[in-house]
Amino acid sequence: GEPGDQDSIGINLTNNSGTLLYSSNWNGTSTDELILSGGNIVIHSGFSSLPTSSANQVDSPVFNLSTEENPFDFKAIIELESDDKSAMVTYTVYDGTNKLIFTQVLPPDANFTFGENVRSGMYLVVVQQGGKVGQIRMIKE
Repeated sequence: GEPGDQDSIGINLTNNSGTLLYSSNWNGTSTDELILSGGNIVIHSGFSSLPTSSANQVDSPVFNLSTEENPFDFKAIIELESDDKSAMVTYTVYDGTNKLIFTQVLPPDANFTFGENVRSGMYLVVVQQGGKVGQIRMIKE
């Protein structure tokens, strides 16, 4: 047959603690593989996992998101670690179909509580503070 006519692919991106950051075809509980219509998959690695060093290394801004539970049952708390202690933080939540669910603006030292009034499923929380943007995928069981 044709090359790739029986091939399929599914991609998950997780952080080092196993939290799902991206799914290529999320069905609500797991990633479904997509069947290819033909062709071949070629993957090129353009990076190294080895640490880099530079004599002129500049401190990058701190902007880290974390949560204790993901997946979660009832509600989850998203914590932001930022070196900007004055700019307000905007949290925008989208459902699995990229529909805007709600937006909340909080001071930088406040944690964002999420999940009490939403159904089970996968949600994308986009966090913005000034010019810094981060995102975290949350799964409510």
